[in-house]
Amino acid sequence: MRNLSWWTGPRAITQEVRDRRISWLELLSDLVYVTIIHQLTSGVIATLTWPRFGIFTLLFLVIFRNWVSMVQYFDRHGDESLRTMFFTLAHVIAITVVAIFIPAVYAGHLTAFLVAYLVNQFLLTYIWLSTGIYDRGHRRAAWTYNIAHDLGLVVIAVGLFWPKPVIQYGVLIAWVLIDMLTDLFMVPIEDQEHRVRHLDYEISDSVIERYGQFTMIILGEAFATLVELAEGHFSMAFFLSLVDILCIWGIYYTSMGNLRLVISHYVDTLKYAYYNLLIVFSLFIHVLFVSRLLEGDTAINRLGLSLSILMLIALLYGFNVFLNQNFSANLARAFGWTDGIALMILLLALLLPVGWYMPVVIVTLLVLTSTKLMWQERRREQGSN
Repeated sequence: MRNLSWWTGPRAITQEVRDRRISWLELLSDLVYVTIIHQLTSGVIATLTWPRFGIFTLLFLVIFRNWVSMVQYFDRHGDESLRTMFFTLAHVIAITVVAIFIPAVYAGHLTAFLVAYLVNQFLLTYIWLSTGIYDRGHRRAAWTYNIAHDLGLVVIAVGLFWPKPVIQYGVLIAWVLIDMLTDLFMVPIEDQEHRVRHLDYEISDSVIERYGQFTMIILGEAFATLVELAEGHFSMAFFLSLVDILCIWGIYYTSMGNLRLVISHYVDTLKYAYYNLLIVFSLFIHVLFVSRLLEGDTAINRLGLSLSILMLIALLYGFNVFLNQNFSANLARAFGWTDGIALMILLLALLLPVGWYMPVVIVTLLVLTSTKLMWQERRREQGSN
């Protein structure tokens, strides 16, 4: 571990920190997203239309990819220096200002949001540029990634100079596509750097913790939204919605616990990142529709809830099959059967009359969660023997 001064360059990628846990600084930076998540979900809970759902999806991708960028930077180049603290806190301020203007985006007014996001993007562009300046061996990878940020700055600036809502929404879509396509360009570059510099492929425990923490923030938002919608009155619908969120937490916890990730190429890190992106998005959708069902048992709300559960369970199963070495063939079969049966029941529940759908969903989720918890305990007992 290098000696840290008050102000120093970012940590070189070769200076790995073994067994690093989340720092207090990272915990603080994640807390900002509590407000952002509330802004995202509240914009569609009251009024859900296809255009608003499209805006919700677009904003989710913009914000989540921003969070991922900071997580990656902190994990690969962060340290305990004053410099890291300064830029992390600067990002906290910048992204909080972005959150102020999320409701305006739903209303079709994007200029203030783009201005705030441009400042945030300047910050990310500089800190990634600096990783290549201070670490010569990392320049090709860092500056390739930086080119994407430079393009992002140009694209966002176009939206400011051409302030029509259609153009500005298109600008955000273009930025998301540029950001994601960059991941594909980075695969051969990262693989070459790992070979030349003899770097290990790994997903650190701190990154796994950060993704888990983001998930808990989303579920915390679900509790807050349910309490807000209850309007001071306890009802059976509120109780069932509460149990639903607890079951979703149990399913996530049992599926993502006891991980031993198979990472042998850079593309495996992308699999991890994109599985988590889709899992988090399915949780967002679930929070949205469980909240809407509390207000009305309609066909579209039922369908949205069922599809969000189907998506979540399928993604968690695929994540374990393709990335988790501790997910044995026996577990794959057991989880496959129980997940498959549960999903069939959830889809058939869509045909039930009003008043029966949610109780059937809750019973199904309770049985599924209990089954997964029992398998989790069995895994622990086998691991301790």
